Amino acid sequence: MNKLEELLGKKFPNVEITTIKNLTKKVATISKVRVGKEETRKYRDYDEISLNNIDELGYIYVPDTDKQLEPASNKSIQKQALNHCDLIMLLRGKIGKIGMIGEKYKRTIVGNTSMIRIQFTDKQKENHNPRYIMEYLSLPFVKEYIDTFIPSSGSANRRILNSEVIANLPIPVFVHNEFIILNNYLLSKIELVNKAKEIHADTQKLVDKFENLKHTNLIDAINGRYDNTIDNVSLRELDKVQSILKEVEDREFKNRESRKKLNVVQIHFDFD
Repeated sequence: MNKLEELLGKKFPNVEITTIKNLTKKVATISKVRVGKEETRKYRDYDEISLNNIDELGYIYVPDTDKQLEPASNKSIQKQALNHCDLIMLLRGKIGKIGMIGEKYKRTIVGNTSMIRIQFTDKQKENHNPRYIMEYLSLPFVKEYIDTFIPSSGSANRRILNSEVIANLPIPVFVHNEFIILNNYLLSKIELVNKAKEIHADTQKLVDKFENLKHTNLIDAINGRYDNTIDNVSLRELDKVQSILKEVEDREFKNRESRKKLNVVQIHFDFD
């Protein structure tokens, strides 16, 4: 039993532990598509995706660009084209972002050779295995464990993760008829995180604004000018932030009450 299995046994004492390869179709490093003789490289209608472009729900998007890639091998494109719900992660450096392939793109999309691809059967997609595994791989203690398998060569960019490590990674089994509830639960948490980021951004703008006003007001006061009027616009902005905070708190309370009634979510994840 490895260290992660021991930890999972303590966190989930009544839950069966399996491996990621038992919940997926294939875990493998992405191969090149621009290979072979020039006469066999005719495919141009494709984009190469990046983990720098991930939306608020974890889906990878292709930014609008006129960039033209070198033609690819038709045979390689057929094997390496990414499909809906595939998970993509970097194999170089520490475990970082993990992205999910969306449903519709203008052109065929592929990854690059610095990525690991996790594929699923249609049945596994219906059970929401991709979302479950994506969030599981993002847990801090799981990422810390995976990082111990990445050999150090003195340079972060040269650290390579073997796809077999991901395939054989221990993971708690989740009851299949509860996957839809789990998926909705995780998405509600992602929505809360995005709301919190929105609040943080709005609040930081207000802090910057009030700091500037404070300095400006001091200069005015030194010159004998005192403006005692209330900044109603700023007050309304503060009220908006408070309203968003209240909305998040109410939503989290409703989610907790809903989970109590359903009494079906058996696994608690330490997202904090």
